Amino acid sequence: MSEPSKSFDVEYEIKRRRKGLFVIAIVFTSMLGGVIAATDDIASHGVRAIDVFRIGAFIIIALGVLIFVLTGGPRAFRHPAMNDELVRANRAKALRLGYVVFVLSTMAIYVSSLFVAVDFSEVLPVLITVGIAVPTLSFAILEQNGEK
Repeated sequence: MSEPSKSFDVEYEIKRRRKGLFVIAIVFTSMLGGVIAATDDIASHGVRAIDVFRIGAFIIIALGVLIFVLTGGPRAFRHPAMNDELVRANRAKALRLGYVVFVLSTMAIYVSSLFVAVDFSEVLPVLITVGIAVPTLSFAILEQNGEK
């Protein structure tokens, strides 16, 4: 018997990565409500295992998504076409946009803290979500536009 062919369809893998980035960004953003609720529960009821789990899961997923956006994922290391010049340029644009939006968000929170009491533990998950979801979605959109 012959061994099955292990062909690598770059177009399929890029499309798969792009769709995955959209899903990851949406799922990650949807976790924000649970993290803020966990933060409120800790403030009112004390530390419980479920609250620690929700916050820990949020941080672990945030690190995973950040590493994926920074590196392009594990397939980018195995196949050069998954990390070519266009992909690296798209990643750099997405990370720049994410940085700008993150800084603007921190400025807006700073200005609002002059007028309203802002709880640091409730603001941080929002900033983490903005800092990770924006470059993730931006990278996915840039990849989609680069395929045309």
